[in-house]
Amino acid sequence: MRDDTRAGIAGIAGFGLSLVFAIAGSLLIAPWVSLLAMAAVPVDRRFWDVRRIPWALVFGGLFLVWVALSYLWSPHDDPGQIWRTCLGIPLYILFAARIGALEGAWQRRVEAGIADSVQLSQPKEAPAFDQQLVGKRLEVLWKYFVKDTKEPQMIWATGRVARVADGLTCK
Repeated sequence: MRDDTRAGIAGIAGFGLSLVFAIAGSLLIAPWVSLLAMAAVPVDRRFWDVRRIPWALVFGGLFLVWVALSYLWSPHDDPGQIWRTCLGIPLYILFAARIGALEGAWQRRVEAGIADSVQLSQPKEAPAFDQQLVGKRLEVLWKYFVKDTKEPQMIWATGRVARVADGLTCK
C-alpha cells in the first residue's frame, strides 16, 4: 500500500470516527488517533530527511522531557499518565503532519470526510454582494463589541437579507 493511501485511509478513519468517539465520552479519541498516526507513518525516507535543524521539534522534545520529569514532584498519582503524555503528544503531531502533507485525490477525500453536507453544498464562488441577496437566508460571522467592557467578540448571526447597503444610498 502506498504511503498516501495509508495516510489517506487513516485520515478518513480518524476524522470519520472522532464524532462517534466524542459522543461516547471522548475516551477513545486519544488512543484511536495514536494508532492511526502509527498507521500513517510514511515509509518514504524523504519524509524523514532533515535539511535544517527543526528548532520547534527540539524545543518541543525538551518540553516533553520537562513534563515527564515534572511528574516526580507532581501531586498527580497516575504514573501511567507519563507515558501516555510523552507518546500521545508526538503521535498527535505526527498524525496532523502526515494528514496535512497529503496532496491530490487523498487530500480531497480527507477534506470531504471532515466537511458536512451544508459545506459541501455551497457553491465554489461566493455570491455577488448586491441586491440579488435580498430575501436569501445567510449566516454571517461579525465582530460585536460588549457594551460594558468594549471588548470585541466574534458572533455568528443568521437571518434573511432585508436590504443590501452599498455605502452610498443606504448605510
